[in-house]
Amino acid sequence: MQPAEPGTDVELRGYPAGGPGPGVRARRASGRNPDFWRTRHELAIATSRTSRKIDGAYQDVLTWARQLGSAGPFMSRIRRPGSANDDMRTFVRTLTTHLQAFGAVADDDTVWGVLRRFLILPFDFTAPGSASEILARERAAAALSAAGTAQAGALWLALTGLAMDVAATGGERTRETLIEDLKALRFPLAGQRRLAQARAALAEASRAALADINDRVGNATLGRHLRTAAVHVALDTGRYVEIRGDAGVGKSGVLRHFAQQVCAEGRAIVLSPDRVVPRGWSAMQGAFGVDGTARDLLVDLAASGGAAVFVDNLELFDPTERKTVIDLVRAAADVAGVVVVSTARRDFGTEEPSWLPADALQRLGRAEPIVIDELSEAEVSELVDLAPNLAPLLADSHPARAVARNLYRLSRLVAWRSDEPTPRTEVDMAEQWWRTADGTSGPGHRERARLLRALAEQALTGPGALDATTFAGSALDELVRSETLRELGTDRITFRHDVLREWAIAQYLSADGMRIEQLPLLRPAPCSPSRSRTHARCQCVAADARPS
Repeated sequence: MQPAEPGTDVELRGYPAGGPGPGVRARRASGRNPDFWRTRHELAIATSRTSRKIDGAYQDVLTWARQLGSAGPFMSRIRRPGSANDDMRTFVRTLTTHLQAFGAVADDDTVWGVLRRFLILPFDFTAPGSASEILARERAAAALSAAGTAQAGALWLALTGLAMDVAATGGERTRETLIEDLKALRFPLAGQRRLAQARAALAEASRAALADINDRVGNATLGRHLRTAAVHVALDTGRYVEIRGDAGVGKSGVLRHFAQQVCAEGRAIVLSPDRVVPRGWSAMQGAFGVDGTARDLLVDLAASGGAAVFVDNLELFDPTERKTVIDLVRAAADVAGVVVVSTARRDFGTEEPSWLPADALQRLGRAEPIVIDELSEAEVSELVDLAPNLAPLLADSHPARAVARNLYRLSRLVAWRSDEPTPRTEVDMAEQWWRTADGTSGPGHRERARLLRALAEQALTGPGALDATTFAGSALDELVRSETLRELGTDRITFRHDVLREWAIAQYLSADGMRIEQLPLLRPAPCSPSRSRTHARCQCVAADARPS
């Protein structure tokens, strides 16, 4: 259960020892209330944290139930070998058995409907040095007035005692009656939560950042169970995990999966290039109206059952944006229960040191990086099963096989124009995209091509938003519709995917070989220009080798 916001009615219900279990409560909830399936009702279990490897399988089931729009695709994915594991199937079977045992309907639609409304909230109160108990005591202190913070420990003991009394008698408490109980015990409670408005603003910003991540190929969404399971295992060994891989393999999609999962059981902050307040924590604090320090905010987020800071595309943050990420990572290292998950290119931090604070990562505990490769045979099989129209593109005999095993390139191949030759390499794809300006020949082609050239020249200077002030609005609108560009604000844009940024730079450089020689060589190139330079050289060599 999420912590109550001001004005929210929350009931605390208890059952006597040996009383009704989750199956009975699920049946009663749906049976008593005819609006159960039409309104916002949810079921939750609070449990001791065991292993993220095991917990992760259950959370994956709940995430799939919420993401998939009907029972059929959900049950097919659960039952399909290679998509789900035995722990996930056992979880679904167990719920089905419990519903049947208590006389509830237990068909696929009902099981899927219950799982969509089901939450598992893990806490580690039973562990020595429990992070959940430490955070609960800090939350107790925040609930007291400034003069009464010394009574935080006593307030926590009073709350646990009250919870056991309620459970023993099968009673209940609303927010108002709970406050009255605590006032009777003479605890000096604080007023409305000062961070409520900031939490709402952060949640909205994080949802917008996640919405920028496209994890679909055509109409199919790949589960990537083995990839996410590896991250769950990594989180058992450290609170900092890096998801690494080459451009377009789906690193951000895996991060999105975890962020949505954390938001279901706790709270998260999602930071991505061009969607983070630059110039450090103080600027972010003012932008979101946070009445407190970064640590205050993270403690408040984590006390609701867990929190995470997600950082997407480490190599694309500009220096002013990095300051904000660094401040938050340092604060996260000092708050028990907060994890940090990031994505980066496979070679991030090799040519020059990582810009993340090493001392903070050491305190968090670094897990081994999770490397995402091209699509495996099992993932190819799942995609074909989900979207049979992809089968020709993913066939071993297809001329585009070399590029189709990359999720992003595959998503572009799905929409490939039939009047264009089938590409055999990524260079072929980049050349066609650049030549057509991601459209057809006609009145708008010239302006689109000019805009792409100008943006490529700007992108050479490094990461960050691009300026489209001097260009025709029609060309900008067309490239936004074709998903080459994404708008960040008035005349502030960026490439929809970093692969497209690299293609633009590569095509711009290869058009004139002297441009490569004019690049500054006093320091290592940023990630995108570095890979783009390699693309450009490959294209120049290929052009020289073509028969005249």
